[in-house]
Amino acid sequence: MNILELAIAGTHERHEVIAALARVLGVYEWNFIDEHAYWKASHDARTQLVGYDLVRGRGTHPLLLVAYCVQDVYGEALGVIGGKMARLLNVEVAVGDFMGEQDVATCRLIVYAPDGSYRIGFDCSVGGELSIEFPE
Repeated sequence: MNILELAIAGTHERHEVIAALARVLGVYEWNFIDEHAYWKASHDARTQLVGYDLVRGRGTHPLLLVAYCVQDVYGEALGVIGGKMARLLNVEVAVGDFMGEQDVATCRLIVYAPDGSYRIGFDCSVGGELSIEFPE
């Protein structure tokens, strides 16, 4: 089981975000279930499902999507997912920094734009506000 976290700009509805992620992961939308149901499912059933939680907050990237799945969501695969989600949703999508050499959490994020470009930002969140700042 792998954990995927995406911070999404904009105000998309749940069904739009899930449809985009289903397309990116190559699974059917009906395989997405909420996180609580995912953990109640048997281990064998979870191999076919994607559990998720979509939290709305405030800030520059107010949607936090946390998904649990068997698909590869680490390293370069994380970058591909972030880039494809940005294009499909036509907004910025941030993922954890998988390019750096660090082996601890640094609050560095890679923020993908819909045009395929990316930039490095830093998580400056406070409370329920997910805000990303970019060095000049």
